[in-house]
Amino acid sequence: MPGWLEPLFAGGRIAELAMAVLVVEGALLAWLVRSAAWRRLLLVNALAGLALLGALRAALLDAGPVWLALWLAAGLAAHVADVILRLKQARAGRPKPRAP
Repeated sequence: MPGWLEPLFAGGRIAELAMAVLVVEGALLAWLVRSAAWRRLLLVNALAGLALLGALRAALLDAGPVWLALWLAAGLAAHVADVILRLKQARAGRPKPRAP
């Protein structure tokens, strides 16, 4: 691994950088997308991603199994919310939200 990458991984900064990119991407998409249904799906999807990145950061920092489990549980909760929203849309006979 190149020397400049080691501190990013060792200090968990790589996860923080990815989280920042995900937040900026989510804000940009929320601004561009007008559909409330799409915004809800984007939000729960982004929350799942942020939780998994939190778990990565906890693992990189050796924060312990409790923190890792909490982040993973948060990711699971966001994923379940995403699936529920998608199933509700399918049952209501609504078409899938379209990309902008």
